[in-house]
Amino acid sequence: MGERIRSAGTSSDEVRAGLAAHLVGGPWVDGLPRYIWYSTGETVVEFRLADPAQARYVRYELHPSEWPEGIR
Repeated sequence: MGERIRSAGTSSDEVRAGLAAHLVGGPWVDGLPRYIWYSTGETVVEFRLADPAQARYVRYELHPSEWPEGIR
């Protein structure tokens, strides 16, 4: 799955790290998670599936009040 995924505005390393840590959320679309999260400890980045056909994600840095529960 990781080879299919493209992300805008970041290296794909963050996406791969989020996938490897199972920091994903549904619903799933065409075998891809709608959300992937990546945390550095100080920041949390959310990748939202923008184009399932191209497996393209868009990167958003989240405010601490928006961090999903359990992700720090």
